[in-house]
Amino acid sequence: MTGCYRSVERLVGLWRNPSVGEFYGVEIGRDEVRGWSIQRLPFEPNGWLKDYRGELREAIRSLEPDTGTHLLAAYASPDREFVDVENVLLYNIGAASYRHLTRGGLEVVRLTSPDRLHHVSYRSCTGLKPGPVAADVRARVSLDAFPADREKPGSWWAAIRPRLVTTGTELDGGYEIEILLRGDAQAFVSLVKPMLDGLISALHSHDGTHEHHVLGALARYGEPRVLWDLLNDSTNEILGRRTLLRPHGAGVAWNPADDRCSRFSIIPTATGPLLSATVRSTAS
Repeated sequence: MTGCYRSVERLVGLWRNPSVGEFYGVEIGRDEVRGWSIQRLPFEPNGWLKDYRGELREAIRSLEPDTGTHLLAAYASPDREFVDVENVLLYNIGAASYRHLTRGGLEVVRLTSPDRLHHVSYRSCTGLKPGPVAADVRARVSLDAFPADREKPGSWWAAIRPRLVTTGTELDGGYEIEILLRGDAQAFVSLVKPMLDGLISALHSHDGTHEHHVLGALARYGEPRVLWDLLNDSTNEILGRRTLLRPHGAGVAWNPADDRCSRFSIIPTATGPLLSATVRSTAS
């Protein structure tokens, strides 16, 4: 955990409460944008939520990163509803708003709100580094090449699942993910969501449902029967067994437990595999 991450935890208590009749607010500092709202920002907002997203986007674009800084994005919610933190902070905002802040990497955290509001923060920060080797590691994987279709979670799952090594028992609580990326973090930020969905899906096994439909969808990633057996294999299911895929039109929707991820980071490196991921338990 970096010093910048700890400072965000302290800053949560400083976010102000709204006045009567206000739905949201956006504040801009020298190296940080803070926002609050009475509802969580969805993917397709309407009304005042759309205005809120527009103001957040404009404010984040106005931040100018210093040399050696990375983007630290934080979301503090008043409850622990099933929410994917990368959706709230990244996907629902759009990479065009924050990509310029990620030259030194990306760190995303979920925290607990001190009030009934939903708070977000986007901060240009220093001190992002790999976690301790001896931490509670539950899974590791390395890739020397990206999948051909990098925008599909299924492609990432098919690349990651055969190479995944789990080193612990089933995860009962939350977890965090650390990604070491050889190369340009800015070019990778738009791929964070499908990569995370594929990686987290690899930590599950499928419950065997929708076989005919799923087999058809798996065919685009390799031999469907081989992938079907791998999908239902319980060897590495540290996040448990579930209906991991369900029909969605002609394709499938992936349903991993990414809502249990409380922190993830993308750390650029000059050496090593093209991508290596470590999953750690955050249970106390």
